Amino acid sequence: MKRILGILLAVAALSVLIWVILESREGRFSSYASPPETPAPQQSAGASFTYNFDGDAVGSPPAKFHSARTGKGAESKWVVMADPSAPSKPNVVAQTSADTTDYRFPLLIADEGSFKDLELNVRFNAVTGGDFR
Repeated sequence: MKRILGILLAVAALSVLIWVILESREGRFSSYASPPETPAPQQSAGASFTYNFDGDAVGSPPAKFHSARTGKGAESKWVVMADPSAPSKPNVVAQTSADTTDYRFPLLIADEGSFKDLELNVRFNAVTGGDFR
């Protein structure tokens, strides 16, 4: 009986040690998400925003936006690109990272506000991808 108790105590101590090591490596935030952000200002009802990226510099991140990532893998990389098929010519914004890590979700977040009720229209074109079976 004493031997079983000793083994259980050793397993518990080892588990606590592993947990402490992992927590110190990850820091305060999980490695699966970006750190919490300061919320953007709440927008009043009826506010309207249109983004077309046509005035942004090609090859640069889009103005009034920042990137983040949830899940695993590398941070996302978003840039403005010229695209002749753009709904409003000449530019689009594209997520250009080639990271194929599973459970990775690149985000592009507008800095201008948060909304209580939102109507959102987005046009997008998937230029590459895989089979999602």
